[in-house]
Amino acid sequence: MRAVLCHAWGPVEGLRLGDAPPPIPADGEVVIAVKAAGINYADAIMVAGHYQTKPPLPFSPGLEAAGIVTACGDGVTRFRPGDRVMAILAHGGLAELAAAPEAETFTVPDGMSFEEAGAFPIAYISSHVALRWQARLEPGETLLVLGAAGGVGLTAVEIGKAMGARVIAAASTAEKLAVAQERGADEVVNYAAERLTDRVMALTEQLVGQEQAHREVAAQQAHQQVLTQESSHRAQLTMRFSILMKTSTRKTFHFNQAVILESWHIKQNEKK
Repeated sequence: MRAVLCHAWGPVEGLRLGDAPPPIPADGEVVIAVKAAGINYADAIMVAGHYQTKPPLPFSPGLEAAGIVTACGDGVTRFRPGDRVMAILAHGGLAELAAAPEAETFTVPDGMSFEEAGAFPIAYISSHVALRWQARLEPGETLLVLGAAGGVGLTAVEIGKAMGARVIAAASTAEKLAVAQERGADEVVNYAAERLTDRVMALTEQLVGQEQAHREVAAQQAHQQVLTQESSHRAQLTMRFSILMKTSTRKTFHFNQAVILESWHIKQNEKK
């Protein structure tokens, strides 16, 4: 089969198109005829040899792909040849055929193209899981997205807006911020031209005033001393810049088909 191959650790410019043996599905794996594949920053890190895993050389990068199942290994029960799927891969997505664990493979929803599915799992679902299940973002809250023009950043802007949050997008150029605004950002911060902390403090000033008022009322009711200026300032910074650090039980989160469908419905609604 044809594949984009990494023969030595280094920059992505060193990748070459070549021939590779087709994958044979192991137990619990499916083989996918790739129609589209996503390219992520992690691929560049892996090719450079700095990722958390180092596949044996030569290998084909590509951490996500979409296509049609061509073969199933022993023990696979959810898929059969001919199914339209997307998958999260250890590597190998930039090839004509890719092997994927059944547990990391998902049915492509009706109405989703292979081009969308090929770049969907890592960026879009990662943001969705982070905001809904980990951060537990609520309507009316303010979400600050750094690097808002990248894949995860743009999907976080979309999902945050769809969940009813006020979204502040931060990026390094006016062009990047324009893209974030097109995706729904309410406010933007160019952190190459202005100080990020000052701008966000200004954008959230009213929220801080309301929060501080609640704190002072609570302190008076409990007959406690009002917060000192130093601790008050620290409380404001905590509220403003720890938006994604709510107290919750952190558990390893496993994607499933329900998460895929809910993420896809959010994306469809955002298009409208």
